[in-house]
Amino acid sequence: METKQYPDMECDVVIAGCGVAGLYAALNLPTSMRVIMLSKGAVDECDSMLAQGGICVLHDEDDYQAFFDDTLRAGHGENRHESVDITDGGLSDSGKRAAAHEAVARGSEEAHD
Repeated sequence: METKQYPDMECDVVIAGCGVAGLYAALNLPTSMRVIMLSKGAVDECDSMLAQGGICVLHDEDDYQAFFDDTLRAGHGENRHESVDITDGGLSDSGKRAAAHEAVARGSEEAHD
């Protein structure tokens, strides 16, 4: 992994992760706070981008395998199967919808995609 040197930065909050959880956390902080979001690599190569923006909702429990396979295809097979299983099945559909709707309402580009 290549290490980059960045100039000193000042912030109030550092969020590790640029997926929907990190986005949701950032959106729920006061707008007066200076926030830095960290990604383990290039943002366009992170798991959330590979998973079509990181917000996915299973509409019918009977379709889980097709949903899982679709998520892997969207990530060009580069996703970790364990991560896909956790994110696809880890948050209720109503919770994902609520987070997505709130992100859209707050103007998130990620949620619009």
